[in-house]
Amino acid sequence: MKLLTYGIIATMCLATLGVALAQAKPQCFFLECESGQQQQPPPSPVPTGPPPAPTHETPFAPQPASLPRPSVAGESCKWHGGAKYCASSVLKPQIDNSGRIATYGPELLVDGLLDTAWVEGKSGNGEGEWVLVDFGSPRLIYALEIYNGYHKNVSLFRRNARVRGLEITLSNGHSQIATLADRAGPQTISVQGGDNAEWVQAKIRSVYQGSRYDDTAISELRVLNSQN
Repeated sequence: MKLLTYGIIATMCLATLGVALAQAKPQCFFLECESGQQQQPPPSPVPTGPPPAPTHETPFAPQPASLPRPSVAGESCKWHGGAKYCASSVLKPQIDNSGRIATYGPELLVDGLLDTAWVEGKSGNGEGEWVLVDFGSPRLIYALEIYNGYHKNVSLFRRNARVRGLEITLSNGHSQIATLADRAGPQTISVQGGDNAEWVQAKIRSVYQGSRYDDTAISELRVLNSQN
C-alpha cells in the first residue's frame, strides 16, 4: 500500500515538474520558432462576413459631430467581417524565399496568420502612413491589439522596420499617441474616449529601423469594440 502511495505521489511530482519545465521554456510568438522555444498560439482570424447593408433611415436624435474620414489617392480597401480595412499605401507584391508571390494588403491584418502582414508602400520608413478600420456605424472602441512587425521569424522581424510611435484617431475627434515596444507578440493599447466612433485610424509617427529594409510592417491588428 505504501509503495502504491509513493508511486502516485512520484507520478504527481513528475507531472508538476513537466508543467513547470514547459512553462520555463522561452515564449515564441513567431511562426518559425527557434529550438527550445515554446510557440504561443496566434490570434484567431476575424470572421468573414458581408458588408453592412446600406440604410436610408433618418435618425430620431441628432448624431454627434464627427471628423471626415481620412482618404488619399490610391488607398487600398477591403471588406472583412462586416468592416472596411483601408491602408494609405501597400507594398507591391514580392517573390518570397519559397518562390511564391507575397502580397501586403490591409486584409492581412485580420487573417490570423503570422507569415503575412500589412506593409506600407511609400519610400522611406513609413512615417505618416496609416491603416483605418471603418465599421459604418457607431461603436464603443476601447482598445487596439497589435502584433507589431513581421512575425514570420525573428530574422524578418529584425530586417523590416517596426512601429514605434502610433497616432490613434477616432471619428468622434479623440486622438492619442501610443508607444509600442520593439518586441514580438500581442500589445494592447487602451483607447480613451472611444464612445460613438465609426472608424479608427492608426498612423505611423516613428519606427524602429529595420536592419535591411525601410518597409514598416504590422502582422495583425484587432480593434476591440462593442456596438452602442
